Amino acid sequence: MSPVSELSPELQKLISDATFVHYFCWRSVSNQNSLTTSTRMVADPTISHFNDVVAKGINSLTSLYQLILCWRSYLFAFCSDISKMFNTLRLTPEMLRFSLYLFSESLDPLEDIQVWAYTSLMYGIKSSSNLATCGLKKTADLKKDECPLAHDVLYNKTYMDDSGAGANTKDQLNKIVDELLEVLP
Repeated sequence: MSPVSELSPELQKLISDATFVHYFCWRSVSNQNSLTTSTRMVADPTISHFNDVVAKGINSLTSLYQLILCWRSYLFAFCSDISKMFNTLRLTPEMLRFSLYLFSESLDPLEDIQVWAYTSLMYGIKSSSNLATCGLKKTADLKKDECPLAHDVLYNKTYMDDSGAGANTKDQLNKIVDELLEVLP
């Protein structure tokens, strides 16, 4: 997230010259079981009907059933999670005009309201799952020749940001894990 005023002049111009922009609406979410944030603000793409006009795309997720069956067949197996995957996927400049929101530090009606932009992939948008999966596969493709074992895991043994794979020897398992750490440091 970034104030639009702090983006590069080129990105600011791309947003200001756009014939159509989208602002996300905020709402509060309560969780009385949380010790640190019992109420927090979240952007909700359903309020502005953004999800009604965004294409979902094809379902390119690996079958969970296949993933679990395959995982159980190994003598040595592991599970992994890509930490904060959505937050690490950056939006292209063309997408920034659709990811705007209004921000006020104090919520004082006399304070100037700032325009901010989400610069990474957001939760809750209908197309986010496919965009995340696509980004992960493109990352795997970049290292396919150097890390073929990691490529196989990311393409065939990953569901969203969770992987389950293995091998029948500890040495082979360690090779897979080492390659994954190289592709996704």
